[in-house]
Amino acid sequence: NDAYKACVLRVQDIAASWNAEGRLTPTATPSIIANYANLSESRRLLNTQLYVYEPTNDVQRKRGSTGYTLASHIVGFMYAAAGLQGPTAVPQQRFFEWSAHDTTYMPLASAIGFNTKDYMLPLFGQAFVMELLQDKDATGAPNASDFYVRIYGGSPPPT
Repeated sequence: NDAYKACVLRVQDIAASWNAEGRLTPTATPSIIANYANLSESRRLLNTQLYVYEPTNDVQRKRGSTGYTLASHIVGFMYAAAGLQGPTAVPQQRFFEWSAHDTTYMPLASAIGFNTKDYMLPLFGQAFVMELLQDKDATGAPNASDFYVRIYGGSPPPT
């Protein structure tokens, strides 16, 4: 039932925000605490159905993952920053920052290869840091093979 699913998702979202703020306590919210793990796992399973790229699925293989457009945009910025031909960035710009909600984070995670259920219920403040690095031994005009990307993923330490 769609109304039931919407209710579960809303309660889980509220509980997750309260948890991040330290307001999810046994005395203040006993029924939510008692069901928080089940609510979160339900949310993770739904997110996995919505966002994980499945290469054996013909439709997904033809259109790409839901995060493909954003991943492609980021790669374009990296190409331009490296002085290569890139469609979307100002050359020589060295730092780019995007901020997004979980519904953007999860498709991006899937598109860049973090295609597991572990990335389908991100914590508040979850981040990907992507570094464009150049081979120190590269000589001559830059080309794509002189560069590689290092990706850090995870959540911030608790405060």
